[in-house]
Amino acid sequence: MKPENFSLNDYQNEFMKMNASGNELFPGFSSRINRIIDMTDLSAPSKDYGRGAWLANLTQSSKSATSDWLKKDKPPKPSMLRKLIYFFCRHLPPVMRSPLFVECWVLYGDLSNHESSMINEQLDAFNNFFHEAQQIRTSSPENARITEEVEAL
Repeated sequence: MKPENFSLNDYQNEFMKMNASGNELFPGFSSRINRIIDMTDLSAPSKDYGRGAWLANLTQSSKSATSDWLKKDKPPKPSMLRKLIYFFCRHLPPVMRSPLFVECWVLYGDLSNHESSMINEQLDAFNNFFHEAQQIRTSSPENARITEEVEAL
């Protein structure tokens, strides 16, 4: 149910108060992208000894940009990230060659973390509620009749 007395201006004010910086959005991104690079068969320099310059040359990006990717939890633009992931996946063991899975993991980390677990619990609760509602709806002819009448409205 939507509040009837909220205006676009109210929503804009609420939106502008939201605080989400790039560093908060992808915590752990840098360690995960470095881990993927370490797992490849590429002869990339180590994280602290030239990897940023190597990645800058590979992608034709600036060293400051690749430094952000590798050290500051700031992912590249989505198109660059996708290209990097597809490239790295070509150099990973076959079991790790699902680019979309690797991309999700690099961006968001372990999908079994606390927040994901809360989301899964909420989805389970919704599914249980929906299933119970379906059972009540069809449990007797009277419930079925009432349901049909309500749906006809």
